[in-house]
Amino acid sequence: MSGSVKETAHQHSFAAKVQGCYSCGVCTGGCPVSVFHPEYNPRKILLSWTGGDREEVLFDPQIWYCCYCHACLEHCPQGLAVSEILTEFRQLAALQGAAPASELAKLEPLARTGFLVAGGKAIEQRREKLGLPGRRSGAPPPEVLQFVATIMQRTRREQTSE
Repeated sequence: MSGSVKETAHQHSFAAKVQGCYSCGVCTGGCPVSVFHPEYNPRKILLSWTGGDREEVLFDPQIWYCCYCHACLEHCPQGLAVSEILTEFRQLAALQGAAPASELAKLEPLARTGFLVAGGKAIEQRREKLGLPGRRSGAPPPEVLQFVATIMQRTRREQTSE
């Protein structure tokens, strides 16, 4: 595993977050994604991470299957938020250039406009009616552009080298 992954993983200390997991499998049994993708097993992903297979986890396409319904959290007797841990795995994976092209494509509007969803007159009217400020127009802040560009470059570099 590269030094940056080790350092980042240490900072996030995922092992501490999953210590309470006693591998009952309720997270997988209650997961709607596992119904359609039987190979998807959040419990095994967590076990792989705590077992030291961190790079394997970050490059496993299954970490991108979670739909954030939080059924795992609702069912887990330990109250473990597997969906939130998977989000952190995804962030680490993206920084390592392991985000799938389909996920990367979702960042294109953000890189162009600073928003994931296009605006319009109807949205502006609703915001005004709710007393919210108008959406800013123009380019996103430079730090947003830089962050998105870094993730996109790393991921594209990894995909072209395969």
